[in-house]
Amino acid sequence: MTAGAHSSNGSGEEPVTVTDRRRIDPETGEVRDEPAAGLNPRESADLNTLLRMIRDEYGTSVLLIGILDKIGTFGMITLVLPIFPEASRWAAPVILVLAVVSIIYGGLAAIAQDNLYRLISYTSVSHFGFMVLGIFIGNQVAANGAMVYMVAHGLSIAGLYLVTGFMARRTGTVAISELGGIARVMPLVAGTFLVSGLASIALPGLSGFVPEWMVLTGTFSVSAALGAVAVAGLGLLTRWLSAHIGEGLIYDLRR
Repeated sequence: MTAGAHSSNGSGEEPVTVTDRRRIDPETGEVRDEPAAGLNPRESADLNTLLRMIRDEYGTSVLLIGILDKIGTFGMITLVLPIFPEASRWAAPVILVLAVVSIIYGGLAAIAQDNLYRLISYTSVSHFGFMVLGIFIGNQVAANGAMVYMVAHGLSIAGLYLVTGFMARRTGTVAISELGGIARVMPLVAGTFLVSGLASIALPGLSGFVPEWMVLTGTFSVSAALGAVAVAGLGLLTRWLSAHIGEGLIYDLRR
């Protein structure tokens, strides 16, 4: 019986949807056989089913995390600062503290992850901390860097999510512990993932370097303490790439 076919016992009961479609749960990395969403009218009206459909489609994930989540920082630059300048200056100290906390928290949380989707998501928390830091630090260089950072982050995170989705479909898992040494069997995919990861930690010559340098330069000109914490967060992201991506996922040097 093919995917999406229906069977019924002739007694007027709800048809049973049968499918062989496999889905990867981005949160747990488990492979699940699920009914094709939308074939059962009662199920298609369920909001949780709709959210699961959105979450499981890798292209939609790239759209959400690469473009749509920049609406918040875009609104800060185009609406909050011009319309509410006094309130922005009043709230800036608290926002800056939250920004550096998110940089450190995102880096620490990313290091502790074995699930690739969660790992990439936590690195985005750290990156958005850099963007908010550049927006509210009160320096034009840092603000310009935050705007460029939005574009650079969209490019690097899209590459990470697309390659992760490809690996998940090919291997059936997104657990780093099970994907160790992926470069031996999929060198091109592993190389693409590595380049995207290097861009996300601002390797010179890649998309993340210039905006991160601008944000840090502007931050240090205003507050050396905030700049030092931000650099520490960048160090955590570098440790994430070395331990999880280089040693674990790509080359499997930990075994």
